[in-house]
Amino acid sequence: MYETLKAYIDGKIHPLIRSRVWPRILVCGHYDRSAPNVHISPTEKREKRFNWHRPIAVIVNDLTLEIRCFPGRDYVQHYALLIAYYLNLSSIKAPASVVEYLLPSSEACVNILLQSNLRFMGAADTVILGYVDHLATNEEYIWETGTDVPDQLFAWKRFSLADGSVVAFVGSMVSLWGDIIGNVVRAMRTQNNISSVFYMGKAGSLRTQDVPNEVLVTGESSHMDGKLLSWESPLSTTLSTMQIEHLCQGTHVTVPSPLVETEDWLANNKQDADWVDCEVGYLAEACQDNDIRFGYLHFISDNVAEKYTYNLATERQEAVISARKGIWDKVRQILATHLGSQCRIYQAYTTNTILIFEVVFPELKPINTLFNFIISDRTLPVDFAHALYKTVFKAVGGQDAFIDMVYDTVLPEVKSEVVAIPDNLKSNHINLSLYGLEYDAWIQTEQFQKLPNDTFL
Repeated sequence: MYETLKAYIDGKIHPLIRSRVWPRILVCGHYDRSAPNVHISPTEKREKRFNWHRPIAVIVNDLTLEIRCFPGRDYVQHYALLIAYYLNLSSIKAPASVVEYLLPSSEACVNILLQSNLRFMGAADTVILGYVDHLATNEEYIWETGTDVPDQLFAWKRFSLADGSVVAFVGSMVSLWGDIIGNVVRAMRTQNNISSVFYMGKAGSLRTQDVPNEVLVTGESSHMDGKLLSWESPLSTTLSTMQIEHLCQGTHVTVPSPLVETEDWLANNKQDADWVDCEVGYLAEACQDNDIRFGYLHFISDNVAEKYTYNLATERQEAVISARKGIWDKVRQILATHLGSQCRIYQAYTTNTILIFEVVFPELKPINTLFNFIISDRTLPVDFAHALYKTVFKAVGGQDAFIDMVYDTVLPEVKSEVVAIPDNLKSNHINLSLYGLEYDAWIQTEQFQKLPNDTFL
C-alpha cells in the first residue's frame, strides 16, 4: 500500500487508542453497543445508510484497553493489525504497548447472526449483498427491518419476480468483513432459505494495468488458505451477452486483511491471482457447503501492484465518489439485464457519449418486450431525454401515464415525429426527428414471459 498506509490506518483507529499510551490493548469479538462503560467512536460515519458501526472501546483498568469488534475471526485479526501498525508508525512500540487479540469461537460468530433480525425477513430466493444502498435506489420501497424495535443489525428491500421468486437487497450496519459474510450466508440459508447470492463489492488489483474506480472484475475461482475454490457463476451467461467497458474476468485471492498485502505477498501471489479482497472466498465456500449459487461483481478500488492517485485512503474524496457513480450505473445495468428475464425493470443511464433507456412495455401483446434505445454521439439534457423517451414509447403503443409514473413528473407535450418504425418491430433501426434534429436509434429486443408490477432498480 506504499506511503498510503498511514492515511488508511489513521481513519480507522478508535480515539481512545490515541488518547494515551496503553500498556495492554486487547482486541476481541463482542457486539453490544448499549453495554455499560462502552465508548462508541465519535468518528463513526453516521451519514452512511450501512456499514458505519465501528469497533467500540472499554477501559478495563489503568493498564488495559479492550477493543470489541463484531464477532468475526478475520475482523478481530484485521483490527489488531490496524492497531499494531498504528502504534508502530507512531513510534509506540513494545514493551510500551502490547497488542493482543482473542479470536471469537465459531459458535459466537454464527449465533449472533441467527439471533439478529434476519429471522424476520422471510424467505428469499436471491440475496444481493455489498453496496446495496447504491443499487436498490427506488425510493418508493423503504428499507425494512422486520420489527419496530430500533437499532437492528440488518435492513432489506424485497421484490417479487414474475415466476414468484423473491429478490432481497440486504444491507448491514456493521462491516461484513471476511468470514462474517460467509456466516451471514449460512444464517440466511437456515432462516431465509436462500438459493442464490450476488456480492457487489470492491477489490484490489494485482495487475498494473487496472485503474482504480474504473475497472469492474468478476470470476469463478478464489485462492483461500492454500486451496483453490471454483464455482459456476450465474452472472457468466449474462455478462457474455453484454458489452461492458472495462469489465475483466480472472482469478481472485482471499486475505484476512489488506494489511497482509506486502511486497513479498505480491511477489508470491501475482502469478496466480488477478485481484484480492477479504470476502469472496468465504462466500464461495459457504455457498458450496449449502448448495447456493454464487456470483460476484467488484470494482477495483486500489492497485497493489502499481501506484495510482486513488486508493483505499482516498475513498472519501469527491473525485472518487463521482467516478463511482458511473460504476453503480454499470452494476445496475448488469443486474437489470440478469434479472430482466423475470421482472419488469426500467432505468436510464448516461455517459459522455451515450444515452440508454431500458423499459418493459406492458401494453404490447401477446408478449412483453424489453427495448434498449441507444442514442449515440450526443449528450442530451434531461428534459430532452425524457421527451425522446416519451416519443418512442408512444410510437410503439405505450401509455403516457406509465411514463409519468416512471419519472414521477408530468412531462410536457412534445411535438415530434417518428419515422419508419416497422409494424412488426423486427428491424433494429429507427430514425427519430425531435425538435428539428435527427437521431439514429438502435432497438435491441428480447422476449419475456408475463411480468409483475414491481420495479426496483
